[in-house]
Amino acid sequence: AERAVKEAQLTVSDMAGRVVWRQQYQNIDENFYQDIDMSAYPKGIYLAELRADGERLTKKLVVH
Repeated sequence: AERAVKEAQLTVSDMAGRVVWRQQYQNIDENFYQDIDMSAYPKGIYLAELRADGERLTKKLVVH
């Protein structure tokens, strides 16, 4: 069963904890997909954090 998300926020931070990209979303379904153009950012490791309806998922993002 699909579950819609009322509110979500996607944040990308550098390893120093500085937020370099943030976007808010409203009423999205479970097949959410978002492209992020990181070509203007320095190469390195970033953390992508998705917060949705009180839950949090963090993934490592490597920019080559």
